[in-house]
Amino acid sequence: MPDFDSHISIEEISKSKDVECNVRELTIDSTNTKIETPIKVLSGKNISSKTAENFVSKNENPLFEVTKFFDKAQYHNNLIATLEGEKGDWVNSLNDKFGLRRTLEDQYRKNIIVSSVFREMPVAGYDIAPPKSIYQKMSADLYQTYLDYVYSASSAFILTPDVYLTPSPNSSQINNYLKFIDFSIETLQMKNNKPIFAPLPIDLAFKNLTTVLHSYKRMGYTNIWIDFKAKPCSNSNSARLRTISRRIEEIIGDEAVVYCSQIKRERDVTKTSVPALDIFPSFSGTDFLGVNRTASPFRIDTSVTATRKGFSTVEEYNNALDAVKCSVFDAETYNYTVIGNDDKLSSLVRNVTTADVYNGIAFNKELNNIRDKVLNDEKLLPYLNSKEAVSKNAPIFDSVKRTTTPTKETDLSDFF
Repeated sequence: MPDFDSHISIEEISKSKDVECNVRELTIDSTNTKIETPIKVLSGKNISSKTAENFVSKNENPLFEVTKFFDKAQYHNNLIATLEGEKGDWVNSLNDKFGLRRTLEDQYRKNIIVSSVFREMPVAGYDIAPPKSIYQKMSADLYQTYLDYVYSASSAFILTPDVYLTPSPNSSQINNYLKFIDFSIETLQMKNNKPIFAPLPIDLAFKNLTTVLHSYKRMGYTNIWIDFKAKPCSNSNSARLRTISRRIEEIIGDEAVVYCSQIKRERDVTKTSVPALDIFPSFSGTDFLGVNRTASPFRIDTSVTATRKGFSTVEEYNNALDAVKCSVFDAETYNYTVIGNDDKLSSLVRNVTTADVYNGIAFNKELNNIRDKVLNDEKLLPYLNSKEAVSKNAPIFDSVKRTTTPTKETDLSDFF
């Protein structure tokens, strides 16, 4: 097996009797930080330390993730110009692009995670889809400079940048994807003492999923980042997550540490309450539940959308949209609920940025409660079934019921 160090020590504390939820104590070797999972990672995008202090109590030491999706040609091309020094100080410029505030970085210097996803392959020589001429490619050397930024800005641990594959990639494209990931991790691993996570797209078909996981097993990559690609945790994606979780356990084994992020949050401008399905991965073997991401909107006339949604004016629609974006997690129902102007939270949760932080804190409080129940050997299903969002979305949550203990799949690397 290659000389790859996960830099995370695992102590299994307790498993839920009836749900795929495991309480573990993970120790980050570089800082000797102990983290009890499952845990929610807060959004750090455009958050100052002063804003964080409005939500984070003094005895809390949360993790923060800042993320960037390079989905447009101008983002790709601007990144290249930035790395080549055409936009001034390239590090400060990248901090601005990611929304990483200096005060947050200074206050929580051991707790920052940077994630990034590319719609198109950013580096020449790794063809995973027919190239588009509007997307410039950078050299491998220049991309390593970008990885240097990811490494330095990520003080807690490192999420290796992901890149979109075609909907049905062939074996050659999968192999090139794996070569690109290996190249990235090899670069990040130089003089490294931080945990590095290998990306795993949520929508891989079974054959490709198995190929990728066996490759990660051979390379020794036990830290896995499930990239939800701005997809909701709906019926189809909850099934995908169930398959991924099962295959990770069968192929990688108990040493796997799973980070899951980029989940699309449920939103509906015509409703004041929607289910918080993005909490679901915590009951499906996920250790770290990262930030949400909304898919880039199509360019549609807002007045057409407002009319289609039943609003009489664009202003009325925009007000409803702003309110939905600032809806808050309710632990009693597992719903996101719109807050009124007279609600005491309205002065604290003023925009989507502060709403994301508030909801992250609320998720963590609920996951603390879940961990306590598991540690006290209580069954989780009766508790979860008492939540309105769970009872109304039974097919999704039924998939996290613990049935039998999975057996580890034998791999050739086990004999070496």
